[in-house]
Amino acid sequence: MTPPPTPRRSKRTLRKSQLVPLVTPFRRLLQKISLSMEDEDLGTIKSLLWDTQNEERRERYRSCGSALEVFLQLEEENIIGDNDDERLEYILQLLESTENFGRGYFKDDIDAYKVELENEENLQRDHVTFDLVGRDDDMNELLEKIDTDQREHVKVVSITGLGGVGKTTFAHHACARQEREEIFIDLREVTSVENVHLKIMRELGYPLIDCEPERVYATIRNYSDEEAVMILDNADGLLEKRETREQFLETLANFEKQRNNQIQMFVTTRVHLIADEQESPFNNLILSQLDVLREGGAELVRKLAGKDIISPKEAKDLADRCGNWPIAIRVVCSQLRDGTVKPGDMLNRLKTLQNIKEIREFMLQAYKSLPLRLQHVLVQISVFAGPFTEEAAEEVLDSGKKVGFLLMELKMRNLISASPGGPSRYDMHDLLRNFLSSLRVDKDFGVGQIIGKAEYRFKKYYEGRMRDVAKTMKKELEIALKEYDDDSANFTQFLHLVVGETADVRERYPSSTKHEEGDDRFWLDPAEPEMAHHQDQASGKKKEEKDQGSDKEKKEKHQASVGVLLEQMLTVDERIRFYNSRMNAAKEQGKWQCAAEMMCWLAENILQNQSFQAARRFLDEAFKTLQSLPNRDVETVRLSLARYHYVEGNYVEMFRTIRQSHTPHLCVYYSQLGQYEENVQQLQKALEIQSEILKDDIMTARTVNSLGYAHHHHARTLQSNPVGYMNILNQGLERHRQAYEMVQRDIGGPFFYII
Repeated sequence: MTPPPTPRRSKRTLRKSQLVPLVTPFRRLLQKISLSMEDEDLGTIKSLLWDTQNEERRERYRSCGSALEVFLQLEEENIIGDNDDERLEYILQLLESTENFGRGYFKDDIDAYKVELENEENLQRDHVTFDLVGRDDDMNELLEKIDTDQREHVKVVSITGLGGVGKTTFAHHACARQEREEIFIDLREVTSVENVHLKIMRELGYPLIDCEPERVYATIRNYSDEEAVMILDNADGLLEKRETREQFLETLANFEKQRNNQIQMFVTTRVHLIADEQESPFNNLILSQLDVLREGGAELVRKLAGKDIISPKEAKDLADRCGNWPIAIRVVCSQLRDGTVKPGDMLNRLKTLQNIKEIREFMLQAYKSLPLRLQHVLVQISVFAGPFTEEAAEEVLDSGKKVGFLLMELKMRNLISASPGGPSRYDMHDLLRNFLSSLRVDKDFGVGQIIGKAEYRFKKYYEGRMRDVAKTMKKELEIALKEYDDDSANFTQFLHLVVGETADVRERYPSSTKHEEGDDRFWLDPAEPEMAHHQDQASGKKKEEKDQGSDKEKKEKHQASVGVLLEQMLTVDERIRFYNSRMNAAKEQGKWQCAAEMMCWLAENILQNQSFQAARRFLDEAFKTLQSLPNRDVETVRLSLARYHYVEGNYVEMFRTIRQSHTPHLCVYYSQLGQYEENVQQLQKALEIQSEILKDDIMTARTVNSLGYAHHHHARTLQSNPVGYMNILNQGLERHRQAYEMVQRDIGGPFFYII
């Protein structure tokens, strides 16, 4: 057992400046930390502050003779938080960048400080009430509507409004005001209602990868835990597309029909759920329309900018010139908090804006006011499509150092947000993200190459993450699906970037696809398996295996199970576009095994749209390509051939049969043509290869399961022969049983939908 670390002692004598009266738990903790620091640590934090502050403040830090003086200077300038808890987190993030500091040395002191602080105030209540300014009337009106409906059913609430008006924050507060448990589901990048169903089921503790809508409704109907609000956040994408809008509204209307007051459904969106109440599928949809702030704009300005920085009159004038639009106020106050401009100067700048919707001008001013280092950090993290961890940011920034302090600097400037409690996950408003993305095409900003390299590192990181989740899915399905759901927006962003990586893009933006000399990657290459990034389940931190001879560094023999994960991420049409893009990219790069395997996956998904002739062409080309390869004995090539045999031996079942059997996977085409022997022969060829190389694996189980379907459908052609019918039917049932047990044994649970 590793002994506890020995507390470090200061190597300096106590200076007079360190004998500041310490009358709060916060200041007592700061002194203890300061006394333990080395001289080189002090130099490091001064350097960091030099890079992230304006010229006036730089000189103040240069003259500080101790870490405590630096801490007190930061506290005095009121730029690192509005309460001691925020200030402590900022300082700890700053110290994480030093060579010698470790939170572990002060864990007991920090824990004691937090206990003492919690005895003085309710931190959770402070968090809930801080951002909700000027919304009292809106909140009271919503809660009154909810209370007025006394019927026993799931109440569905639509919270709509302009982007950046504070819909998500308002939903959090409405949940807290009712003292209900919150179940938060981010629908950004979710493209199908089926995936909405799955996200809901997984959040409620059912690790499924497929389910019928009725099962979702039954689960909501039978929900009996703590009273809860399920927040379906960012539903714009589903409501803006005609093909998903009706399905999503039908789902919400069916939720409303469930007789259960234990759970409420909040939907936040810029798009109205119903345009005509007479045609509404709802009995009593509760509407909450958020406009710009009618009151409280000045109070929000003072909270975000700091009450010591701006007067009440200046705050009111500034809020009025921002149109009382919360996101505009937030962006403007990022400069006031930073001290880059004075309130009077900012008011003069805002006079030039003719229209409140010129949010780009607000953001441009905020961006230009940042020190160069923070500008580069901000544009690089804009490649994330959703919440991200500090560890993921480190990969994308490729700084070689911890970036927590830099992220905290951006948070204190109100340009990004951080989730409360638990491991920090940062996020950026979509309006700001889109603005930063637009800078890459403007040569005056010189950030195109910076963003391009960040996108490359983002893709490299999430390629590893996808392989990790796919491998985890083989053993721990529940953990794998939780990892995917928590980061689904960024996984989908990875796929969008890969699909968009055409030859034209590679020519115009070589830095987006080529990171090092000779590095011309084919993303998710089944022919080039590599060690994935191992994620620590508790902290999410990457663990790099450095012992080349250890058993822990066994390379994956095949990444076909990534295809199973893609079934949860994309619709059939999206998978068709993805595999078609990968096939074309492989052909362009001369990666013929990859091209053949992509053809097989493409054919399998095309078959689900019942387009047999198109699938036939891709399968024939795939077979010819695989047969022409010089290295057909290599395991990955043999597995690509097994994929061909699997698809060749299967075909999508008729729509009527799917509806009757609720079978989500392929049934036998050859058996429908009376070619039962050919059908089984192709599947057996796939099974022989997979059994030898993959052993008991998801892909092996799928092939065994398909053999069961082959027997089952052939048995239906022998109904006039009772003995033959029962023999073949029993063979099919045995195969289904084998597949079920294989998956149950492999992933530790009876999650048969995976096959």
